[in-house]
Amino acid sequence: MRNQRGITLIALVITIIVLLILAGVSIAMLTGNNGILSNAREAQTQTVTKSNEEILKLAISDVITEFYANGGTTLAIDKVSLENAIEATTSDYTVVDEAPTANGQVQVQDNNTTLDVTFYGDPNTYKVTKTSGEINI
Repeated sequence: MRNQRGITLIALVITIIVLLILAGVSIAMLTGNNGILSNAREAQTQTVTKSNEEILKLAISDVITEFYANGGTTLAIDKVSLENAIEATTSDYTVVDEAPTANGQVQVQDNNTTLDVTFYGDPNTYKVTKTSGEINI
């Protein structure tokens, strides 16, 4: 008999089993409860929320700065000034009267003591205290 070289059937089966184990572990890491995809979705939500908070903080700062620059005595942030400040702060957002339904839309609703600010796609509604500009989610 001739001396033949090649892959034996046992070596091939072992290689396939190892590859299947690696594939199973990789899929579990991608799609599990603490998987990469769920962590990415959570990070995206947090990024949107914090970005909207930052836009709102900048708009409130603009309103307060303008108030003191004009020599005001009693701070009262109103709906119109906050809407104008949001649109001036970022060109990515437009204030709408109805509930926001598209990217780049934000709604400001006037309540007795607060302004409710809702950004499209953000699960939070921000409550802005009219007299202090404090933001609560």
